[in-house]
Amino acid sequence: MTAVPAVDAGVGAGEAGFAYVLDWRDYNASRALYALQAKGLKTRAAFQPFRAQTGDGAVDFAPGSVVLPIAGQPLQGPALRDALQAIAVESGVRMHTVGSGRSVGGIDLGSDSIKPLRTPAVALVMGEGVSATEIGASWFALDQQVRLPSSKLDPSQLGKVSLDRYTTIVLGGGTYATLGEPAVAALRRWIENGGSLVTWGGGARWAVENKLADAAVVEAEEDASDSVRKRFGDQRDIAAIERVSGNIISADIDTSHPLGFGVPRRQLAVNKETALAFKPSSNPFSTVVRIDDVPVVNGYLSERNRARIGGAAWLVVAPKGQGNVVLFADDPAHRKYWHGTERLLLNAVFFGNLLNPTKPRGG
Repeated sequence: MTAVPAVDAGVGAGEAGFAYVLDWRDYNASRALYALQAKGLKTRAAFQPFRAQTGDGAVDFAPGSVVLPIAGQPLQGPALRDALQAIAVESGVRMHTVGSGRSVGGIDLGSDSIKPLRTPAVALVMGEGVSATEIGASWFALDQQVRLPSSKLDPSQLGKVSLDRYTTIVLGGGTYATLGEPAVAALRRWIENGGSLVTWGGGARWAVENKLADAAVVEAEEDASDSVRKRFGDQRDIAAIERVSGNIISADIDTSHPLGFGVPRRQLAVNKETALAFKPSSNPFSTVVRIDDVPVVNGYLSERNRARIGGAAWLVVAPKGQGNVVLFADDPAHRKYWHGTERLLLNAVFFGNLLNPTKPRGG
């Protein structure tokens, strides 16, 4: 490296006669989106790709691109453009001006594939039993990367305080055995009324075991060698061989799913730090990330574990009522440097009300 290219941030050339558009593939797009929503601006997301004529020329936009229509906004004319210019520069992103709702290719901006987004209100469950490093990485991603404030809920508060104000509740790795039926019932009601419960690790297993999510865990199969007599002194070495910890695993992601928006290709490297894996969803549209049948591994993974997780789901959405439970096998924001899957966590926050498969009409 001899020089760093200048960031082309700000509002693009030309007049936005119809809308402004932000490409969701930009790493800082989530920061810009929340800044727009915090100003009370109405935002939408494209669920299909399109090519639009902008003030900078024809531009290809991927699914997830944020569309901010001119009509119906609390700010208009120069005031709107000035506000967007300030947000774009602060976020380091480019907002394109679009003069017409008719696209050059793909869907038009008046299509029903341009869906309204809700402003997220997030609660992070942290406290006794919750992995502080895992939930801390998610808090840092939201607070520092996105500039999105979040509430902190102690596990003991679940079932005692109203959850109605939240669109998303995050349940990370940890032990939740002390949570009783009141907490389960409160979360079930909240999910059925439209909430999105985002979980991973111990939190995901707890959600499955308490029937908050219609999903199944891939359990380890018993082997004849498990019951063969072994030396007491070899316990630690034998356990280390079967431990799953700190592996990079090859997987496939559905980039057309809202949780996959912004990911440039189907091949995805995930961090595998626990033995947890899910069976692919019975709904064919709800398995978002699937580990390769014969996964490529960076690190050590026993043949037994490699065979067990091969073809398993790493990320599944379990619809429930009007809401859903998002199940990650492992921490998607691992230590705040696993940016590829951190994006999936941010997608869960911003697109949480748009994750359920479309129900057939009639009947």
